[in-house]
This record gives sequence, structure tokens and C-alpha cells, in this order.
Amino acid sequence: AVFRYSEFDAVSELFNNVIKYASPSYGGFKGGALYSLGGEAGNNSAGSLYNVGAQYAGGPFFVGATYYEEKSAVAVAGEFNTYKLTTVGGSFDFGIGKARLGYANAKIGGPGTFQSIASLPAATKAYVVEPGVDFNVTTALTLSADVVYRKNTDQSNKSMVYRFLALYNLSKRTALLVNVAHLANYDGASESLLGSSTNVGGGFADRSQTGIALGIRHSF
Repeated sequence: AVFRYSEFDAVSELFNNVIKYASPSYGGFKGGALYSLGGEAGNNSAGSLYNVGAQYAGGPFFVGATYYEEKSAVAVAGEFNTYKLTTVGGSFDFGIGKARLGYANAKIGGPGTFQSIASLPAATKAYVVEPGVDFNVTTALTLSADVVYRKNTDQSNKSMVYRFLALYNLSKRTALLVNVAHLANYDGASESLLGSSTNVGGGFADRSQTGIALGIRHSF
């Protein structure tokens, strides 16, 4: 997501009081919807959110899109601001690998208390573009590379992330992985791979970061 710009963030989202439906596949098409009830005192819709999505998978092609909207749980100056996120992505499998392209556009109407992101001090807009590729070197080894470009259109700053991932399957269930990411901030951007400060974005303006993650994945 555009305002949770971390390569090493949570592996899943946890929302309160959720109603969710995911459809079966019809000719490669699938859809889903999620609604999280609000329930703040005096305003039943405060803190609520919804998310809808659809995807198509057929042959080597995959494409998906989502729309997300969340209402602040707390009013600021009498206003319940919203966080909106639109994403679209696709991939093409060319046999020995896969090419990927993703885009996300986000808008925060103003400060508030949200389930999914930390509050920013003012209204802001930003977008992200991410091309990537996966290459099957052998049946056991897959290499992936991504470039993530983030532009904040209100503050006129930008960030770049270059990421490399190696996945080696020891067996059908167990794999070793290495994830290396380098982030560079420009024009006052302060994004971070691991948020550790109170600055917007969690990092320090115009500074870069490099992160390395090593892991073992076991499926059961």
C-alpha cells in the first residue's frame, strides 16, 4: 500500500468485525468483498471500511484490481476523514519466468485514526508503480527483481526501492529465501523500509536504507 511503504511489513491485514465474501471461479473470473463494521459511540459508521476486488486468470495472463475505502474512527475538527486506495496489477507467464506490473493510487482526506495505516498530519496523495520479473533458473531456484517508484504528488517528493529475492526449494515443503532491498529518498521524502521514527514515512529525509532478510519457509 502507498502509505505503508515497507518491504518487511505485516504478512496479512487484521480488521475488526469483518464480513467477507469470496466467489468461486467462473471462467477464470473471481471476485470478493469485505466490510468491517464501525461502531464508535455516537456514529455507527466511524471506523468502518470496505474493500472490493476482482481478478481474471487465463492461460499465461493474470490481472486483478481492488478498491479500498476506510473512514476514520475519530473526528478531527468535526470531520471524519477517509483513506482511499485503488490498486491494479497484472502478470504474464512466459514459461521460464513471469513479468509483473503493479500500480497503486492512494488519497488521505486528512488526519484521523485508521485501522490500516498510521495517521498523517494533513491531506495527501501519492502513487506507486512497480515492474518486476521472476526467473526460474532451475526447478529449485527462482530469482526475482523489482523496482518500486513512489511519488507523493502533494509534497512533490519521491522514493525508489530496488529489491532482489532468491528462493531455493530444499523440498516440496521447505525453501530458503534471501530478500535484499535498497531504498533511496529524494526531494525531502522520508520513507523507510522499517519505520523507527516519528517522521512522516518513518525514515529520515533524503537518506537511503538497505535491508536484508533471511528466512526458511515451510508449508504444511
